[in-house]
Amino acid sequence: MAFAQADICNVEFDIGTKMAAFDNSESVNITFDYSVYEPGGVRIFARPFTNGALTSGYGASGSPLYTGSGTGNANFNISSGSVIVDEIRFQILNADQSELLREFWVPVDYH
Repeated sequence: MAFAQADICNVEFDIGTKMAAFDNSESVNITFDYSVYEPGGVRIFARPFTNGALTSGYGASGSPLYTGSGTGNANFNISSGSVIVDEIRFQILNADQSELLREFWVPVDYH
């Protein structure tokens, strides 16, 4: 992994808690502050995980190109089934997504 020239902080979930129940296809919306010093910008992705693997049946937002600093948004949903999401993985990649700059997980308990 390369040294990141970007960072995110102040991650907030629209429900105000890291524990909640959702209907199938209901979106979990996430906002975060970012600072980018990577030439060409970065893309930031948030993905749901269950027991160490991507959650089955998830759908998630893509990422715009982030440059400078500001507030970003992401979302995901689970289309069907009954699953427990226990972590959200955040990845910061360079603009063409060829290099992972930073990765971290936020523990949650979503049903």
